[in-house]
Amino acid sequence: MKLIKILIVNVLLVTVALTSIAVHAEEKKIKKAEDVSFEISDIKVVGLQRVELGTFFTYLNIRVGETIDVTRIPTIIRGIYQSGSFDDIEIMHDGGTMYINVVERPTIATLSFDGNSAIKTEDLERGLKSSGLAKGEVLDPALLASVGQDLERQYFSYGKYSVRVKYKIVRLPRNRVNIKFTIRG
Repeated sequence: MKLIKILIVNVLLVTVALTSIAVHAEEKKIKKAEDVSFEISDIKVVGLQRVELGTFFTYLNIRVGETIDVTRIPTIIRGIYQSGSFDDIEIMHDGGTMYINVVERPTIATLSFDGNSAIKTEDLERGLKSSGLAKGEVLDPALLASVGQDLERQYFSYGKYSVRVKYKIVRLPRNRVNIKFTIRG
């Protein structure tokens, strides 16, 4: 029994070592931009779905021909995040080519309400729109969480004090979502 445990541990150690070597070899091909300074000869953006490439380049505070180093990376990433359109950003390079990998936030395809009887749906939608949550807008998860509380307050103003509002995000093709609000109470 002890021999089997030793063999299993050895097999696992060899597997981990080989995996580490393979990953390290792959990382040498394309380096994270934080590793070194380099002159940008080209900028490639991967992961755009809704945002146009020209619009994306307006978020960057760098240009081809500039030299970039570790001190500039956080500023570049912050500039992209400030657009509010992205959930994740990674910057890497291969020689002089800078690769920016992005994950866009989804857009809202529809808003729906289940259990709504006290307030007109149009009034609820109008309130959500004034908060920045509307069909066609980019989904901001922090905003969505606070909007649920705002909807409860709206019901409280109608004398519905036991109302609880929950929401569900349903993912759709082409990086879109449906937001379904369930109103109980």
